Amino acid sequence: MSEFTGGLPAALQLLFDVAQKAAAVTPLKHSADGRKEYWNVDGELVESERPPTNREHVAKSIEDLAALTDRFAAEDAFPVVWHDADVAVLVVDDCDRRDRIALPLMLSPQWRRLCELAAECQPMEQAAFIDLLRIDLAQPADAVAVFRRVTWKTGANTGGDLAHGNEKLGKEIMAAVTGAEDLPEEIRVVVPVYASGGPRAPVTIRCAIKLDPNRGTFALVPFPGELPLAMDMIQVALATTLRAMLPESVPVYYGMP
Repeated sequence: MSEFTGGLPAALQLLFDVAQKAAAVTPLKHSADGRKEYWNVDGELVESERPPTNREHVAKSIEDLAALTDRFAAEDAFPVVWHDADVAVLVVDDCDRRDRIALPLMLSPQWRRLCELAAECQPMEQAAFIDLLRIDLAQPADAVAVFRRVTWKTGANTGGDLAHGNEKLGKEIMAAVTGAEDLPEEIRVVVPVYASGGPRAPVTIRCAIKLDPNRGTFALVPFPGELPLAMDMIQVALATTLRAMLPESVPVYYGMP
């Protein structure tokens, strides 16, 4: 910018002159491939290279993320990988932190269901509880069998023996549970944390069994700290996998850039 010594009037004139020159430069269009852009500069057509947009790619596997990291590490960039519960992110060059490649980590339906149960106690009738274990959490048949054998007798009886093909109902006016002596106070639910993207190894979550004979309901409640601890463990496994697949020069951090 030119120097001026005439005080405020001269400064205003200088700003006016700069604005006039800027007004004479107008963008026109881009080339069909988006690599060039054209400007009208004082009535003259000027061509310039258009800088590429920042990378915002999405990888579909750890192997793809590792292959891309190898590629950029070989190009004298300084790649860094970050990861948390939802995504792993390759920062192509930590010096400018502009280009990024994400690997979405898709939580499994079983893990999401356990998170719902931890957030809010959900008492449910016997049939629904069996479906929770058998379908929602995909637990083995022997883990479900003990809950099938429970017979509820409350009021006009709200439950029965729910073995496949055998529904037994009674009409005793009493409050009792047959088969409760075989029920565990807690069970260990084995589920995968991730459906895709992250490690597929299952984790074991300790859960309490809450029994309400008067209402004829069960509730499954993960013990406090079980889910965060399991997530931390699976993140350690993810970091170990990444470090084994990436060049030694590429750091791996638990967190987000």
